[in-house]
Order: sequence, then structure tokens, then C-alpha cells
Amino acid sequence: MLAAIALALAIVAVGVSFVVPGPKGPEGGPGTGPANATYFAVVGSNGALARGSNVSSSSQTGTGLYQVFFTVYLYGCTFNAALGSTGVGFPPAGSVEAVALTTSPWGVGVFTFNATGVPTDEPFHVVATCPGGLSAVVNALGSFVSGAGVVATESRGTGAYQVLFDQDVAGCAYLAGLGASTTGSPPPGSATAAQLGGHGNGVWINTYNSAGALENATFHLEVHC
Repeated sequence: MLAAIALALAIVAVGVSFVVPGPKGPEGGPGTGPANATYFAVVGSNGALARGSNVSSSSQTGTGLYQVFFTVYLYGCTFNAALGSTGVGFPPAGSVEAVALTTSPWGVGVFTFNATGVPTDEPFHVVATCPGGLSAVVNALGSFVSGAGVVATESRGTGAYQVLFDQDVAGCAYLAGLGASTTGSPPPGSATAAQLGGHGNGVWINTYNSAGALENATFHLEVHC
């Protein structure tokens, strides 16, 4: 018992979050989609839905504020979004963040910003990747919040993190974006992802504020192989 407590204190001291599998919970709520599923929505600056997968509706609720509702239960999913046109043409420079809605397990809140971090109405693309694939939600301290296939997460300095998975991801694609660990509004900014040097099963993440400076922030990471 004393040895187990000492090990736990040592892990906290070095800031590494190891993922220890717990008992399996229920298979989600009504309308839950299949494991390892990806859903998306393309939404105009006025909140109108242009196209999507398993989307029931979208709307604008304020300047740079949107809600997107899917037909599946999004518990444990990760969300990433990017500014993007609903057709041809290019939106101006800026950033976008996506978080789970507090009011509905089927909903995603989306926040769009201009290049200086001011909330601005912009078209966007948002993707929800649900449990079964490789994904991670990691808070600003580097601690694991939710996801699938994750062995450990760690903060490696200001705005720098590493995520280790239970399989080789060197030949995969990585998508990372700022987000909230539960619900709420994330700060404007961005995140980048790259292969972790010397570790085929690892991904390196950098998080930035709206001025482009490294800053600690919660992020969502998806790995597609």
C-alpha cells in the first residue's frame, strides 16, 4: 500500500498523466453512433447548415457563436474545427474552437475569431470523432481528460505537450485544436501537432494564443491512420 502511494506521488511530481483503464461503462445514451465514428458539419457565417453527416440542425446564437446538433450522443468525443467556406472562395484569417454544449449531449458549441482574437462571424467546418479511434482531450496542465488508445500525456513546458498512444502512429495524420476539457468557452488561439521524435507511438503538441505565442491551453487531438 505504501509503495503504491509513493508511486502515485512520484507521478504527480513529474507532471506525467498515465491513463489507467477503469471499469467499462454503459455504451452511451440514446442515439449513440458506432464506435470509431466521425461526424461533421459545414456551417455558414449566418449559422445555416450547408452539409454534414448525422447533423440535425445548426444555428447562430451571437457574434462568432454557433451551435451544431447531431443525431448521435457525443459523450467522450473529441471536437476539432477550422474556418472554411461552404463553397468556393476563402474566409479571412482567424481561428475557431469547438466544445461540448452544457445544454445537450448531442450538441457542439463553436466559437469563431478573426486574426486578432476578436469574436467574428465566419463559416466553419467542425468534426466530432467519437470513442473507438485514437483521440485525446488534454487539459492545460498536461493531464488526460478523455479519449481512446492513450497511454500517457505530459506537459513539456509552456505550450508544449506529448501524448503517447498504445500503438505506432508514425504513419498517421494528426489533427489538433484548442478546446475545453468539459464545457465552456476556450480562449482564441491555435494548436499544431507533429510526430514525437524517438517515439513512434507519440505525438508532440504546441498550443498558442491569438498573438502566436506559446501558451498553456486545453486541446483536442485526433489521430487518423
